[in-house]
Amino acid sequence: DYKGQLRTIKEMGLPGIKLHPDYQGVMIDDIRYMNIIEYASELDLIVLTHAGVDSGLPYPIHCPPDKMRKVIDKLKPEKLVVAHYGGWKQWELAYEYLADADVYFDTAVTFGYLEQEMFLKMWEKVNKEKVLFASDSPWSEPAMALSKVRELPISPKEKDDLLGNNAKKLLGIL
Repeated sequence: DYKGQLRTIKEMGLPGIKLHPDYQGVMIDDIRYMNIIEYASELDLIVLTHAGVDSGLPYPIHCPPDKMRKVIDKLKPEKLVVAHYGGWKQWELAYEYLADADVYFDTAVTFGYLEQEMFLKMWEKVNKEKVLFASDSPWSEPAMALSKVRELPISPKEKDDLLGNNAKKLLGIL
């Protein structure tokens, strides 16, 4: 009863849900996920999904950038957040398939793993108003991620947006 569960989440005042295709053993472009994402979007809920490799789980990767792009193109969700800057350890593919997509990206477990050059390459292509700071603690140290953002050669406004203003807009508190 995914619709009932999503309505309950909405009625509770929660802003959204998280999907983890690898833990759930379902490909992101499976009709079951498509239905969940579509209905959550109808309810104006945020949908955050793990993307890319999960080091603790075996292959296949259940949310690779190419499959995520199929979901985006078909459903056009307004509040979809693709974790790990489009796909952990699949950043070249994220650049190829997702950087120009109209979705949000979080930076969970990105800094310290992704080279700054690749981060900036993607940064030039993404909608900068839809990139959200995240650390994914305990797998990544928030202080280290914050220091890496402060070192980026981007404008002070872009840093402020990345570090909180974009999230506030998504959550409707700015």
